Amino acid sequence: LHDYVRDVRRPTDPPRLSCGSAQELAAIFGRIATRDLVSPAVSRMLRHWLELSTDLSMVASSLDLDPLAHSADGPGLALMNKTGTDTGVRADCGLVSCGGVQVAYAAIANWEAASESALGDAMADMRVIGGFVRGLVEGDDRSGA
Repeated sequence: LHDYVRDVRRPTDPPRLSCGSAQELAAIFGRIATRDLVSPAVSRMLRHWLELSTDLSMVASSLDLDPLAHSADGPGLALMNKTGTDTGVRADCGLVSCGGVQVAYAAIANWEAASESALGDAMADMRVIGGFVRGLVEGDDRSGA
């Protein structure tokens, strides 16, 4: 994310677009869920934007959701998320909700770019995390929680 989205980088701009640990990113999604990120209005606006994400290829891949229709307005499982990729990096953070239960998550994987199997392993691990999160929101005793 470092400077790929800015046309011009001025000396007064931050050195990078964003930076955060998985814990910090999950906390942001938790604060959006409780409408405590800046203000209730800002939290609602961000939730609306993030519900429009169509990249369900990582953690969300095990949720079996429609990429074009997975907002909290409908019954059942809902998702808001944001993904990021770079060479040797995959990241997915978001909030899964169902029946009033909400779970914020963040999963970040990085590896040596030369590794031939690492991408497949990372994506498989992210699907496992998604299954765990789904179990938490659906009350599945197999989630290990």
